[in-house]
Amino acid sequence: MGKIHTVTWWIQINFNANLGWEKHPYAKIDFYAQFKNATFYFNYFFINGFDKQPHLLKTYEGINQKRIMTDANGDKYPDYIEYVFVDNDHYISIIDSVTYIWKDSLYVNTRYPEKVTPY
Repeated sequence: MGKIHTVTWWIQINFNANLGWEKHPYAKIDFYAQFKNATFYFNYFFINGFDKQPHLLKTYEGINQKRIMTDANGDKYPDYIEYVFVDNDHYISIIDSVTYIWKDSLYVNTRYPEKVTPY
């Protein structure tokens, strides 16, 4: 028999935020993936209104993974911070973090610009 995975979805729409990248309304769709023991957040920002394609930023949080939204450069697009963990048989701990900023059509790593991601 195959593995059974529990999946939970819920939607939260934020319309009244007013700081930095939060000045734009966005829909936050939460996806809990039990097999990864993490929650993934698909944040759809309506930068150019509701009639245009939204901007997607994926964030997540789990036992040994974390990516959070931030406003690193003050533009209209949200940026994010990704944390680096050490995970072994004895402990799990954050050892570093790196910021990604939105440039043209990709998120670019501020430390290693050749490392990019679409969302």
